[in-house]
Amino acid sequence: MPAGRLTDAHLVIGAAALTVMLGGAAAFIDPSSRSGGDAASSFSTDAGGAKAAFHTLQALGYRLERSFEPMTAIHSDPAHTTLVLTGTVAPSDQDRIALQTFARAGGVVLLVGVQGADFLGIPGGKWASAMPRPVATHRVFAPSPLAEHAREITMAEIDGSPSLGPAYVPVFARDFDQPLVASALIGQGRVTWWASATPLANAHIGDADNLQLLMNVMGPAASRQILWDEHYHGHSRSLWSYAAKTPLPWLAAQLAIIALAALSAYSRRRGPVRSAERDARTSPMEFIEMLLALYKRGGAAGAAVAAARARVRRTASAVCGVPHDASDEELARTVSSRFPVDRAEVERLLAQSESATRRASLPAAEALDLTRRLQRLAADLIRRRGLQSA
Repeated sequence: MPAGRLTDAHLVIGAAALTVMLGGAAAFIDPSSRSGGDAASSFSTDAGGAKAAFHTLQALGYRLERSFEPMTAIHSDPAHTTLVLTGTVAPSDQDRIALQTFARAGGVVLLVGVQGADFLGIPGGKWASAMPRPVATHRVFAPSPLAEHAREITMAEIDGSPSLGPAYVPVFARDFDQPLVASALIGQGRVTWWASATPLANAHIGDADNLQLLMNVMGPAASRQILWDEHYHGHSRSLWSYAAKTPLPWLAAQLAIIALAALSAYSRRRGPVRSAERDARTSPMEFIEMLLALYKRGGAAGAAVAAARARVRRTASAVCGVPHDASDEELARTVSSRFPVDRAEVERLLAQSESATRRASLPAAEALDLTRRLQRLAADLIRRRGLQSA
């Protein structure tokens, strides 16, 4: 091959490399892949994300696990489980019922913002569309175990406030009707609501006593398992759900087309060369007809009788225990002693068949008659032996 000449392989490899580079660049610059939309997700490293809080609690000895299931599919023991719900996906009616059941059975739940109030069945109204105010520092409003060693926190206030009901005690608040952190005992469990996720956000987890407030909600490190919800952040357990939002599916399709083209080009030029398969000119039926013509031409009618006679002797030897070299008379005598058959008839049939095999020209009709009688005798011996065994 002359130097510098391009081949099909060079073109295919170059196209594949270019496709990979373009697909990878598109995956990194795709706006939808940024983590800003994940809010307080434990996967998010943005200022409003909660990855720092997640790993900080792990470092402090808490047993944390991400949950990708809806509220109705969580089967952990409520008496030993704390659930953190900070997502923005609206819950269903079944989710609200499941959360109430979880709390009454001893579960601890942390709810945040509008979606958290929606879990409690509280309509947002104008409050749901209100814009948050800048982050401010807030001091304890009322004594509570949630405020132990947490005298002040930072939180972004929201205009207006949901009506949580008399069961919820404000812990941090601007006033009694505008709580920022409120808690209520529901059955054997406890539900805590935050107006926003500021105290556990990456940018504010280290401010004031935010981390202490989060630890107070979680409880002692070794007492409960913490499920950090990611389902209501839009995450699911399937890897495909992540890849589907990037150019990776299109990249995989392009690579498959390139691979198919490369395989086709390679196989057509590098594959083994084989001669075309040819069908045999003779069929099995033609072979049988040819053998029939040969037997007819050779007058081999006695061969058929000899084959049937040999089968009778083998059958009698196997069924009655007669030696294979026994005479026809011995064979007939043994067979008649074992089975109710006519000895004379057996001797006569064996004698006639032996005589027929020695004849040079045996009529076809006679050969057919002897063969049929010998076959019936062999079949009768086998059948009678089966009846005796049964």
